[in-house]
Amino acid sequence: MSGADVGARQTARRLAKAMAVDAGDAGRLAEAVIVVVAARVALRLLRVETLARICRRVAHASVPIGADRDGAVAVERRNEADRLAWAADAASNAVGLTCLPRSLGLCWLLARRGLSADLCLGAPRGRPRLPWHAWVELDGLPLGREATAPEDAGETPFEVVCRLPLEPFA
Repeated sequence: MSGADVGARQTARRLAKAMAVDAGDAGRLAEAVIVVVAARVALRLLRVETLARICRRVAHASVPIGADRDGAVAVERRNEADRLAWAADAASNAVGLTCLPRSLGLCWLLARRGLSADLCLGAPRGRPRLPWHAWVELDGLPLGREATAPEDAGETPFEVVCRLPLEPFA
């Protein structure tokens, strides 16, 4: 059996495991797989700043979650954002992608639902500027695995070096 066959079987096994969820999460996961793979391809063709600006424009053109209701809009926004972050994490793990396509894909998933998030690029605190890491913040709070990462003295383990898009959408 070739290495490609083994890799394909491992990916299929990871996807099958991840798909053992309720229907709503299965739909989010299927969308996330497509989006994170598309983000990986897009990163080969366009600059990350350009892709982040596209996400911001999509978010401003979409109807935000809970836009037609008052009350628990912030909770509903965060709950949906957390479910999408889970889907992006699971999808990127299943297909073996790194933090940048995962984070860019999550920005797109959020943008399609009218949620404008920041793509953050950073480096470990107190260490040289490499290796870099990418994550997504919504309303100033990290999403996905970064939201549950161990914190040292109330600080996140990474220092934001760049927050995209660089300027607000006009």
